[in-house]
Amino acid sequence: MSKNEYFIECRLKTLLQNAVRDGTEDNSFSVDGYFIRHSEFNYRDGWVDDYWIVQKELVASTYQDALISFYTDLDKIVSKIEFIGQTYCGYPFLSPTIVCRRNYKNDFAFFRLVIEHKSGGLMFTDKQKKALDVLMQGEHIPENFYKYWSAATKTKDYSAKLLVMLSAVEALVRVDGKLDHELRKEILGSELDDALFKQKTGLRHQLSHGEHLSGVSSSKADYSALLHSRIISYFNTVLFKEELLSTNVVSPQRTDFENFRAGNTFIRTKDSSRVGDVKSVLESLEDDSFKSESIYTYDYSDDRENY
Repeated sequence: MSKNEYFIECRLKTLLQNAVRDGTEDNSFSVDGYFIRHSEFNYRDGWVDDYWIVQKELVASTYQDALISFYTDLDKIVSKIEFIGQTYCGYPFLSPTIVCRRNYKNDFAFFRLVIEHKSGGLMFTDKQKKALDVLMQGEHIPENFYKYWSAATKTKDYSAKLLVMLSAVEALVRVDGKLDHELRKEILGSELDDALFKQKTGLRHQLSHGEHLSGVSSSKADYSALLHSRIISYFNTVLFKEELLSTNVVSPQRTDFENFRAGNTFIRTKDSSRVGDVKSVLESLEDDSFKSESIYTYDYSDDRENY
């Protein structure tokens, strides 16, 4: 298969203010083929937003291959930037992204639309209040369980979240300073208990010894969701003696942090001009539709087939 040249640009959210001077460019630098600059900066107002613009040119057979390579390599860079910068950077995959194929059609491009949004809340009802009363009035659950479970709700990375949830389980089954392995197996069931806690092969062992899971896929179970369901069922069955906590919550442990809607599409300019940068495309949007005065429109032509 022939190779094509692609130019890719994304807007990455971060709390880091890019103050690097790389050559003649203020507030920008290059690393491993990526050019990274602060999205908005001027000498009067300083860093006026929380985004970096990340660009790279690369060669690949298809735009999908180019995009996977772009995100994979950038993720490795971002994780190191977070460590060095000691603050938050977003996921490259959850960043609005433009892919332009060189020497193809200048008015046409792939666009990964990512929109931040507020998460939908859940109801706190009479049942939940009854559950709270039970837990406050005598059912002995170690406070460390709640501390770990609360921390898991605030954790963005799948591996980190799962490891904290596993610590919560161990806090839950700790009796007189010792782990009650039989109680843990009763709560989780033998199969899930083995998958999570079996010596040397369980995820608890792997995660605590430096392994990392990238998340849920079609080939891997969502152990975070399975674990959550088992804990909720245990509280309902053993402690409350009735179903006070719902086991059918969609995306439980919801947080107001890092919620997105995303979609992959193609765009074209109405006037046959060159597709601009990711900022110009985003500014032309109103929610997920282009404004009537925008020069951009979504494209569903056959031009997508061999991009």
